[in-house]
Amino acid sequence: MSTHAQLQALLAPGFTAPFVSTWRKEVYPAISVDGALANAAKGLRVLVTGGGRGIGRSIALTFARGGASKV
Repeated sequence: MSTHAQLQALLAPGFTAPFVSTWRKEVYPAISVDGALANAAKGLRVLVTGGGRGIGRSIALTFARGGASKV
């Protein structure tokens, strides 16, 4: 975790620090595939447009790990 002053020291002149005073790297349970929503797609067929690469691929893989029957 960093303080606001430490973050400001890293920024180029003219830029301001983010609105938050503390950066956190933990994964929130709501977005973790191991969390409560992990089985939300269990048994469902899911269509992900752009699932071949980038963000779409990550979303497709997450649904697959979450139990979707077809992605």
